[in-house]
Amino acid sequence: MWFGTQAGLARYDAYRMTIYKSNPRDPTSLIDNYVLSAFEDAQGGLWFGTKGGLNRYDRLTQKFTRYAPDQSTPDTSSNRTVAVIVKDGTRGLWLGTEDGLKRFDFSTRQFTALRHDPNDPASIRDERINALVHDRHGNLWIGTASGLDRMQPGLTSFDHINIDIAGRSKEKQNIVRSLLIGADEQLWIGSDHGLSRLS
Repeated sequence: MWFGTQAGLARYDAYRMTIYKSNPRDPTSLIDNYVLSAFEDAQGGLWFGTKGGLNRYDRLTQKFTRYAPDQSTPDTSSNRTVAVIVKDGTRGLWLGTEDGLKRFDFSTRQFTALRHDPNDPASIRDERINALVHDRHGNLWIGTASGLDRMQPGLTSFDHINIDIAGRSKEKQNIVRSLLIGADEQLWIGSDHGLSRLS
């Protein structure tokens, strides 16, 4: 069992607790101690999102590989936070960050970012992403600090869904914190104004 904390990553094997921490002198340690998200890929690889970037844990060596966007690339933000991780088929990962929706490609080890463009109404509505979930049709649902977006398979444009339940603060109910697809394929939305459902 793994636990992400603000002071490192912990693993409990039913006998003892092992703590993994960032070490500036060890490039095979965690990139940052503030662990926000975790994901296991189809090959059993463990991925962890931190405030400093993305890490992959090797079960055999018990070492980490660090991944972060190249800061020398134009238009690359210094914010490396990875708040949530989901799969992108077998080819990569989708990452919810504070700098847009990012895709990490397994083969190239490169990041691609989809950000808000005020001149493009089909761009993602907010770069602050708190939640991601896939439905059975392959749609990627994105919970942002300004509402709910949907990206359909094969596209890089977004549908915007406004949450507007009578009697609730419009601003707070559109600060989406968590998403879940239920057994009945309905989408559950946790926000700053409680729980809602999209059917």
